[in-house]
Amino acid sequence: MKKKVFVFFLASLCVGGMTFLSSCLKNSSNTPSQPSSAVWVLQASPGSPSLNVYFNTANQGAIAYAQGGWTPPVKAGNYNFSFVNSSTGDTVSQVQDSIQAGSYYSLVLYDTGSMRKVMLFKDQSDQSQGNTDALVNFLQLSPDSNPVTVNVDSVTVFPQRTFADNVGNPNLSKFTGISQGTHSFTALNASNGDTLGTLSNVALQAGKIYTVFLRGLASHTSDTLGVKLDIMQNFP
Repeated sequence: MKKKVFVFFLASLCVGGMTFLSSCLKNSSNTPSQPSSAVWVLQASPGSPSLNVYFNTANQGAIAYAQGGWTPPVKAGNYNFSFVNSSTGDTVSQVQDSIQAGSYYSLVLYDTGSMRKVMLFKDQSDQSQGNTDALVNFLQLSPDSNPVTVNVDSVTVFPQRTFADNVGNPNLSKFTGISQGTHSFTALNASNGDTLGTLSNVALQAGKIYTVFLRGLASHTSDTLGVKLDIMQNFP
């Protein structure tokens, strides 16, 4: 897994630790303060330089291609999320969106050159998480790759995924439960079955949240910008 690049650590969102997709609000006769939210950031734009990530005017830190990390707790509200060239100060891409209280989000820079974009989505699962399950989703972030199918061990879990298809269909961003333990992930060209990338002996922990993603360019076959299957743990 890639090393997290943000030097900040994410404090517990409520007493007793973080709870995926649940509010930390407790019953009280007093008016409670809103629980904080958390944002996981991924830089998946091939060829992009080191970028600073801003939430409005607050610089969250620098992030390089194929790296990710989580930020300090975030208050609910409206934000301008921007990725800014660390050297020149130029804004590479940005998006305006809102954060709800007590929720988890993924913020992703994707695509290349002048086509670079930012997606923000709320982390959700449409199924109950078992006590022995990890939660995993898949993002197809390789701009010039064919439709992709991802198998977990020998079972197809994420079929026929196209580039950034979750932007138009938020259901494709959802997390699915996978039993804790050691697993392998294989990304296949959905048209001809060719292997695009593999992850072997991946240890998934119960209650943790992971994003598997295909990154890079199919047109680059011999450098660091080539297509690769990757995985990161979203939050501690």
